[in-house]
Amino acid sequence: MSLARPDAPADIRELTFGAHFVVWAFRALALGRNDNPVVARTFEDACSPVAEESRNAFIVFVRELQRLGRRRVRLAPPGCLTLTRDEQLIVAVFSAAQEGAHDRLEAHLTWLMGGAPRPPLAAAAAVVAQALEFNGHIIPAPLVEPPRRQDESNEKTAPDWARSSAGEAAGGVG
Repeated sequence: MSLARPDAPADIRELTFGAHFVVWAFRALALGRNDNPVVARTFEDACSPVAEESRNAFIVFVRELQRLGRRRVRLAPPGCLTLTRDEQLIVAVFSAAQEGAHDRLEAHLTWLMGGAPRPPLAAAAAVVAQALEFNGHIIPAPLVEPPRRQDESNEKTAPDWARSSAGEAAGGVG
């Protein structure tokens, strides 16, 4: 993924196949498309010879987030070309799992869950990430420029309450 401004949406067309697959599969499985033949075939193409195990692990990952997550994960609708910040974080989770970066993986999962993740979440991400890597599908860590502090910026910005009254989101999750 290319270096992006923190307030600009990421473009799914800039992702590698592995990262695109993670976003696509998460969107599909979050909508309950677990037994869809297209989903099964896509896992077969991306994760053979452990496609079924990878799909089951991804289902566990999504269900753990749905059942035990303390914050709402925001997803773009299937087919949307832009990624939400949460979808970028999901890519970062699978990238960290693929790299074996356990501290980074735990940090990303903690933010995504809104609290300490249970062990099955990291294990499920690792199964999928390793199956993708085995098939040559690398998931690079998303590169997002960190937001600048207001005092480092030459531009003066309106306070959050002023922007929210102008119709922009005030930044809450939920």
